[in-house]
Amino acid sequence: MRCPEDAVTCVRLFPGRPLAVTLLLLLCLPQVGLARASDDPAPAAGLDGAYFGQETPRMIPTLFAPGIVSIPSYHEHSSPVFSRDGEEVYWSAQCLYEGTRNHRIFSSRLEDGHWTAPAILDFTTSLHGGNPVLSPDNRRLYFHSCRPKPFEERFDSMHIWYTERIDTGWGEPVKLGEPINSGHSDSGAYFLADGTLYFSSNRPGGFGGTDIYRSSCVDGRFLEPENLGRGINTEHEEYSPCLASDGSYILFSRFVGQPKGVQIFISFRLPDGSWTEAEPMGREIPLCKKARLPGLSPDGEYMFFCAYQGGDVDVYWVHASVVDPFRPESSD
Repeated sequence: MRCPEDAVTCVRLFPGRPLAVTLLLLLCLPQVGLARASDDPAPAAGLDGAYFGQETPRMIPTLFAPGIVSIPSYHEHSSPVFSRDGEEVYWSAQCLYEGTRNHRIFSSRLEDGHWTAPAILDFTTSLHGGNPVLSPDNRRLYFHSCRPKPFEERFDSMHIWYTERIDTGWGEPVKLGEPINSGHSDSGAYFLADGTLYFSSNRPGGFGGTDIYRSSCVDGRFLEPENLGRGINTEHEEYSPCLASDGSYILFSRFVGQPKGVQIFISFRLPDGSWTEAEPMGREIPLCKKARLPGLSPDGEYMFFCAYQGGDVDVYWVHASVVDPFRPESSD
């Protein structure tokens, strides 16, 4: 294990602390179930407090945890997912590890008031793993993967997997069965507190491309998935759903092809259970015009997303009240 190549960065991240203390924090990593990326400079960590000690954003998106989550040499590929107590966080990024570039899942924990340096969950060191999400009871970590196929064949072989907590960390991944995985491409799991699962799929019977589906969980079993309908799904690709904790609104990515590319959309659930016509969030947040993979903090106060800026893909966050202008009662 080694410190970031730019030691000045360590000093900047830890103002007022001796460099020796900073290096010690970087070296004190949990060893079980984790691997440190070896081909890029190791991300720094050790900052105190919630959200890596970052200054919380208001109505203008700001870069989230630069040098920790948002790494210039990495291609972040999910919003950070925090546990309900805020003391664990997971996210995925495309990065080099032992000479191979792949999507891998990172983790960090708040220990004795300091965040551990991000490390790769070992079951994604050699096989693709992306878009992690915790189950409502925090006992399972779901993700999507094209395993055992190589990363290059991911588009026609993506499925939802999960791993369960064990005494030493996380167990061996298990492929989720039917009716969630369909034999087509299924990905981007997201849960409500009652166990309802939202995800995206290109299974037959949709509106074209990739659609967003919902499956209720009854007695520990997922029911046949239900397409969310025309208000949300189109002939384009809709994916990576994320919902408010009460299910009142949904955020998702929509890819419409070039040159418009991808953008984050929002839709609100009406009293009859239907959804409003989804609107592009770029109307109010310009950065959302080239953004995807939305997420929300456990308390719903902050919105996360991945955005393209100057060719790089990084994680940004903004106060979740940015959704208010889109609410049906705010529309004229």
